[in-house]
Amino acid sequence: MHRVLFTSLGLVFLLFISGCNSDHSHETDFRICKKQATISPNNIHSAARNREIESRGLNCRKFASEIDKEVAQDNLAKARIDELVALKRLAKANAPKSNNPYLNPYGSSGSNSTSEPFKPRELYKSKTYCRRTNILVLCN
Repeated sequence: MHRVLFTSLGLVFLLFISGCNSDHSHETDFRICKKQATISPNNIHSAARNREIESRGLNCRKFASEIDKEVAQDNLAKARIDELVALKRLAKANAPKSNNPYLNPYGSSGSNSTSEPFKPRELYKSKTYCRRTNILVLCN
């Protein structure tokens, strides 16, 4: 029992260690340059990225405009999401606090500002009454 437990813990430990691999040889030139430009220089893998850039002889300045475009698009997308979240919170905060499900959610249609119960329109009701006999349809 102990042997199985220690073996499984050893395998989990090895998986964690292999996840910390700082080898950047599998990354494209653009991706490694983008990471170097956008991630903090205090990051634990920045030294390994610098070594990989030097070993490849890369000049990351040729990717600067593309990196700037992607960063601007990412920032715009984040700002839009933040704006939508803020608008949703604002709408929720300004929503009426009534538990009455029959209140008109669109506000009152009259001139007074009090909330009135929601009254659905009476559609498709005619003032005439029709009935069917054997062959004829009789209307009043």
